[in-house]
Amino acid sequence: MGRRALPKINPTIDYSAWFIDGKQLPDDWKLASLFAKDQPLEIEVGTGKGLFINSESGRVPTHNYLGIEIAQKYARFSASRLCTSGRTNAIMMAGDATALFKKFVPDQSLAAVHVYFPDPWWKKRHRRRRVLNPHFMRDIERTLKIGGTLHFWTDVQEYFESALADLATSTYLEGPFEVAEIAPEHDLDYRTHFERRKRQLDLPIYRSEFRKVKAECCAAPLVSLEESEGIDDPGMSSDDSAMLDFEGESQLEYDATTIDSTDIDDDNDGPNHITSDDRSRRDTLDD
Repeated sequence: MGRRALPKINPTIDYSAWFIDGKQLPDDWKLASLFAKDQPLEIEVGTGKGLFINSESGRVPTHNYLGIEIAQKYARFSASRLCTSGRTNAIMMAGDATALFKKFVPDQSLAAVHVYFPDPWWKKRHRRRRVLNPHFMRDIERTLKIGGTLHFWTDVQEYFESALADLATSTYLEGPFEVAEIAPEHDLDYRTHFERRKRQLDLPIYRSEFRKVKAECCAAPLVSLEESEGIDDPGMSSDDSAMLDFEGESQLEYDATTIDSTDIDDDNDGPNHITSDDRSRRDTLDD
């Protein structure tokens, strides 16, 4: 059974202070202007319905959190949750994380980068679209402070192993460090909705943590996407491709019912959320 579309946000909620459209940022925009308090900054790439950024920003009020989500609907939905929770240290941004990192995130400015359950792009010819590619890994390394961490989790073993291999050859990041599975203390005590669903199905989760220990980045040359063999659309990033899913014919429609963001079905990403992973799996089956 397909999952229901994401519910509408209650129109009485003014979440504008928690939402930024990355496409509207001026060229001279500064990341440091986001928060009133100067605190360590962490970025989550691909927030989905926002469980992690909402929970973590409440758990660690001494850090600032920026969530970047390619799908406007989910970025706005997550922003509404932050608004409802009254977070003063977390903001959502809609946009292509790979482009935003390159343009707006300064060197050695982040305490952590979080990438949880990104689209695995199952088809071999599409794997270059994965967000954790060597080029973006370099940008993550560049933007992390010394001692800063990269957190990468997935339920796809092949993606996990290939990403770890690329991190070893494309960066100086130290790791992977083992991340222990922690028993939840309550029904939503998970890193993401996707983790919750997978663990309740007793399916494996592959977790890793990396740490920046050197100021310099790995100097080994990378082949550009344009120069890579077999690239039919070299200008398309993984996030550009994902945007096609949300802006094309397969775009999700809101449920007819308007609800408050506190009333969403937090059972998992579904039935209210079709994840990028599920779209790719569906596409594979449709072949």
